[in-house]
Amino acid sequence: MTDREKVMGGWEQVHRRHRLVHAVAADVERLGNEALTGWESEIVAEYGELAAFLLDVQRRCHEAVYARLDLVLEDPSANPERDVRRALAEAGRAHRALWGVLRACAGHPALAAGEARLRRSVFAATGVDPAPPRRAQPV
Repeated sequence: MTDREKVMGGWEQVHRRHRLVHAVAADVERLGNEALTGWESEIVAEYGELAAFLLDVQRRCHEAVYARLDLVLEDPSANPERDVRRALAEAGRAHRALWGVLRACAGHPALAAGEARLRRSVFAATGVDPAPPRRAQPV
């Protein structure tokens, strides 16, 4: 295999995965969690296992957060917590369907390390804990 063939094969894989991730996300958004079952064979064929697919979805979502946080860090304001929350909300709106896949698979062991890394990174860069504020529990 030539170097060009290797590069083109990698490029084709990127496109296949992009299409698959967005198709699955659209179905999850439209049909709910059950939609994942219908895509299981395609996910396993492309990624080898669901965990690898979920990590790819998580990477895409977190990259959107980091990109928006860069803007917050470049132009800091007097209210960093508001700015961080706004950046998180914007990333969520921009990639709503992808975040829906993560919500549908919340608690999957493959996602735990990435969630913790995002939280640590945001806190280290901004001093704001990106975990959603907890509501008071009724007594």
